[in-house]
Amino acid sequence: MSALTTTPIARFDYRLRIAAALLRAAPRAEHLLVGGMALASAAAAWPFAGALYPAVAIPALLALAALIRHHLDGLDARRDALTAAGADPADTLVIQVAGPLGATCAGTVLGIGASVAVGRPPAHALLPLAVGLVAALLIRRAWLGAPALATGSVVALVTAALVRVSSSASTAAPLAEARSRSGAVVHLPQATASAWSAAWPTALAAVLALAATQLVIARRQQLRGLARALTAAAMRRMIARSGA
Repeated sequence: MSALTTTPIARFDYRLRIAAALLRAAPRAEHLLVGGMALASAAAAWPFAGALYPAVAIPALLALAALIRHHLDGLDARRDALTAAGADPADTLVIQVAGPLGATCAGTVLGIGASVAVGRPPAHALLPLAVGLVAALLIRRAWLGAPALATGSVVALVTAALVRVSSSASTAAPLAEARSRSGAVVHLPQATASAWSAAWPTALAAVLALAATQLVIARRQQLRGLARALTAAAMRRMIARSGA
């Protein structure tokens, strides 16, 4: 191999070795954080059937993005140390994202293996990898932070559970009535909710919660000023009423 080929490969390998050494020396909380990324990625890549897949995948993908952003947003001191040690921006970027993307790839591989094992197409298992790349390389703290992503994940999980419960309740009564009339097991077309009917309420609720949380975070100073102004106005009105 030529020097032009070996030099970038050797430099990339050196960056990965530094990232692995920093991760091994990191506190247990960071290890748990990276493990959570792998679990969220595996949950989003797992070949769940029918309407169960969006109910699990949407909250898991948002949780994965939240964990990655929380991890990267907390590496300011490490970035400064790497810069002081002479690392260029490309070195720093690779060292920072190696752990999150490695954990995401591990979960993706598990999902692909499970899809192949059950005989289903593994294309959906690449979604966690795409979300991990976007969260690590494109999203910035000022645009979309970890608290907003985490809120979206929790709201998506709650909404998915409510949708699943309501869909089960709405199909249980017609199914029981059909069984009582025929005396046999009857499969109704509406007994199993489609993936789309389960996905769109979950995704919509997550996006609305995410956007509202990020807006509150971005405008918190203005909201605090408004709250103080309203409190002061209420106090003045109470004083005026008591004086009258």
